[in-house]
Amino acid sequence: GAVFVHDLSFRAHPDYFPRTVAWYMRWLTGLAIRQARLVLTVSEFSRRELHRFYRVDPARVTIAPPAVGTEFQPAAGSAADRATLARYGLEPPYILALGNIHPRKNLARLLAAYQALRAEGKVARRTTDQVKRPRSITDQPVDASGPVRRSVI
Repeated sequence: GAVFVHDLSFRAHPDYFPRTVAWYMRWLTGLAIRQARLVLTVSEFSRRELHRFYRVDPARVTIAPPAVGTEFQPAAGSAADRATLARYGLEPPYILALGNIHPRKNLARLLAAYQALRAEGKVARRTTDQVKRPRSITDQPVDASGPVRRSVI
């Protein structure tokens, strides 16, 4: 069998996770790696982390960077795209961020970039109400005034 390990942040930064989650992930990942004939990961960095934390022989690890096929390229200006953007009140260009709101995702920097681009008129000004305020994303202060209070989805 094979196992795909995306990252080992629960090992490198166990303080980012509840103790039981970090322990469970550590145990489960170790078990999966020991039972797998093939170990896949996303980068050379993750390959080194596999060796660092689990002593996996780097020669046993195959790097498979995340990517999509050309068939998944957006159709420029399709009716479906326009309908989705209209539903959220957006006009290109805009920023789309998907993921959790953990500090290691560095969303404070994304929001700062958004503010800079917005000041230059280069991104949409409309936001949604579906994500927590930036102050809940990171312990770094973020100016949450104006339309930057929320994230565009």
